[in-house]
Amino acid sequence: MIIEELKSIVGPGGWIQDADELQPYVTEWRDRFHGRARLLVAPASTGEVAAVVKTCSKHAVAIVPQGGNT
Repeated sequence: MIIEELKSIVGPGGWIQDADELQPYVTEWRDRFHGRARLLVAPASTGEVAAVVKTCSKHAVAIVPQGGNT
């Protein structure tokens, strides 16, 4: 399963799956737009980023990069 693969790439502190914890990442700052995500990963190195992208590509899963909540 891709979720387990991604979790193993970024390690125990590198992912969020709880819906309540995901809210700040899927809610636009004015609270006008809301997204959905089953998992958030926060790679700690370029190697982890590359592995996440490769895994998502292999499973045809879209990626939405986010930086600075913009």
